Amino acid sequence: MGHTIFGHELIGRDVVDQDGGKIGILSDILIELDSGKTTFLMVKLSDDLDPNKLPWNHTDGTVKIPVREVARVSSSIHLTH
Repeated sequence: MGHTIFGHELIGRDVVDQDGGKIGILSDILIELDSGKTTFLMVKLSDDLDPNKLPWNHTDGTVKIPVREVARVSSSIHLTH
């Protein structure tokens, strides 16, 4: 039996790359209204990261990461790269 996680439990968790380096903190989750599927994670970047060097769209220090980039969720949200 799988474990259910609610969105409010994820907000504020660290988002890390495949090497465990912190990218930022999850600030919001975007959900497709028609299907109810989570589509994007909104991540407030760590101050020391340049958003222009990341492969995702960004605005005001927040990147929009497709949910397909998530490898696993534990105490942090781990990305595939």
